[in-house]
Amino acid sequence: MHSLSDDIFSTLLESILSDQIAAGERLPSERELAKRFSTNRNTLREALQRLEHLALIGIRHGQGITVQDYRKTARFDCIAPFLVHAQRPEERFRMIEDLLRVRSRILEMCVELAASRASEEDIQRIAELIDAQLVHHQDNDRDALMRTEIAMIDAIVDASHSLMARWLANTLLDVYNDFSPHTAEMWVADESFPSYLASLRKAIAEHDAGTAASITRSYYQSIDATIIRVLEELLHSATLEA
Repeated sequence: MHSLSDDIFSTLLESILSDQIAAGERLPSERELAKRFSTNRNTLREALQRLEHLALIGIRHGQGITVQDYRKTARFDCIAPFLVHAQRPEERFRMIEDLLRVRSRILEMCVELAASRASEEDIQRIAELIDAQLVHHQDNDRDALMRTEIAMIDAIVDASHSLMARWLANTLLDVYNDFSPHTAEMWVADESFPSYLASLRKAIAEHDAGTAASITRSYYQSIDATIIRVLEELLHSATLEA
């Protein structure tokens, strides 16, 4: 359930990431903002503190509230809202392209560790999620595929038994969870998807880390190339329309 503080945070977040408020610009005083949002200053400060934590604003005594240059200062948590609110299509495209690269690297590392360290319980959980993925793929249920992919990544990370992998993946999963409602239609799986899952299940069950990492890298390179090609076409169309 959203609170008034959440609503204030979301409104100001959108205004900053959509460049409605420019870097270096000062926001109105807390008193004025509280009046604008019909709230008290304590509720307002909750929202401002969240924006400050993301390095989107700077709050200094005697100098007021200044909007930061988020392209230089923002945190990873800003990726999902940036993809929603950014006004420049080319920036959104570049962000998605780079995010896909990061996803591929993290997944490859996690899969390699999981194949080395997975317990029998981990292997069983991954196998069950693979079975679910195969059913959703056969049904062409993209929403379910997206949800199950997130669960699958989570299971693989658990199977890695690595704090480093978990902390890196948590950031990736946060972006997935925040942005997935907007991207289910972009979920891509080619004809090799079932064979990739079967090979992955076998490699993890046999603790074959090299094969698990190699097939994951190859599969996601192919899928990401398809996604990037589609995005390039959309960007080109948007440029022509502009």
